[in-house]
Amino acid sequence: MRKTILLATILTTFVSSQDRSPLAEFRAHFLNQRIAINQDFSSLQMPFLGNWRFVKEKKGRDKGIYEPNYSKNVPAAFVGRSGIIIAVQAPLALPFERPAAQADDTYVKYAEAIVKLDSGELVQTAVYDVATGTQVHDAFTLISVKDKHKEEAKALAQKLAGKSLYLTNLTKLYDMGLTTGSIQTIKAGVGYSEAQMLDVPLLTPIPIVETRYSEQLDFSLVVLKLPNGRKALYVPGCVADESTVKNYNCASTSMPSFLTDREAEAIRKGKVFIGMSEP
Repeated sequence: MRKTILLATILTTFVSSQDRSPLAEFRAHFLNQRIAINQDFSSLQMPFLGNWRFVKEKKGRDKGIYEPNYSKNVPAAFVGRSGIIIAVQAPLALPFERPAAQADDTYVKYAEAIVKLDSGELVQTAVYDVATGTQVHDAFTLISVKDKHKEEAKALAQKLAGKSLYLTNLTKLYDMGLTTGSIQTIKAGVGYSEAQMLDVPLLTPIPIVETRYSEQLDFSLVVLKLPNGRKALYVPGCVADESTVKNYNCASTSMPSFLTDREAEAIRKGKVFIGMSEP
């Protein structure tokens, strides 16, 4: 009987923690990290940030726990502001629910990161995956990651200086009317913009005019000059020295050598013939 109870307890703990992580892991990744606020992961333009809330510290024996301040929204103008994560806590309980413990060994589906901005305000956002400690998070970017992106953008600009890009239908270009608000969703491969250009010459060297990096919004843009003199924007997913059968979705700085002359000509014309290779 005692063994059965012990086994049931172990199984219950295992099942309940499969899609959860201990607060200790969230704290190890995020606590005391400097961050910069991202644009909302949405193509909708709103005057406030839906991922963020102002918070205030509780008083008394709950000191060190932060609760939402619903009196006002976090304005969209806060995008790009930086601060430091001063606390990582379990989500606060809804009314009539038992509050979660704030101990390191508490398992949660997500945690709440409390950020003190350099401008003094206290704000909060949810973090759902401890793996985002080394990646871009929807609501914010770690400054350490942002600095890395800045160096990568500098290296990309040096790599592309004076070169041209070869494009396929998988490497989308946009006109100069592309809004900064839609770039984040485009980078994630889920966005659509009316600025997308559909009449771009394929597998033709398109000269690179410049590579731009926005430090505030943390993205790079490659400016190209089309044969008709019109400028276009490429939002880098990836740029390769040469496209291969494994990375043919990348823009490349040289003509893909794995294509035959007949295949290249068919791609330029948007044609398909029997015997074309899969890429």
